[in-house]
Amino acid sequence: MKKSILRTKVIQIFKKHKLSKKHSEICADYLIKAELVGAKSHGLTRLRMYCQRIQKKLINPKPRI
Repeated sequence: MKKSILRTKVIQIFKKHKLSKKHSEICADYLIKAELVGAKSHGLTRLRMYCQRIQKKLINPKPRI
């Protein structure tokens, strides 16, 4: 899959889980970057886990920092 298509899909998934556009882009970029540098344990395999944690309210998708 092309990197740009993959990035778009991951951003859509994060936005579906109520992350802002900016946070969705940042998260997508770093998950893909981890894959590209060979750190697969910190790459796309975490996407499902993050989404599950958002659904269980263990991760706040709209933090006030």
